[in-house]
Amino acid sequence: MLIIEGSRAENESLYRYDFYKQTFYPHGLNNVTVYGEKLTAPQLLRRVKQYLKNRKHYLEKQAPFK
Repeated sequence: MLIIEGSRAENESLYRYDFYKQTFYPHGLNNVTVYGEKLTAPQLLRRVKQYLKNRKHYLEKQAPFK
């Protein structure tokens, strides 16, 4: 599951975002992969775009040969 969380400190006007992936396994085990912390909106968009590009490339390599 991809997760984006936004928060804003009292003394800041802009939101900052955390971007991570959490994987849930049976029997209560979890794995968290952090892709960015305290990112601005433009930084977040670049990270998400890069993640999706890399994911697409990975899935294309995993596809069986036709």
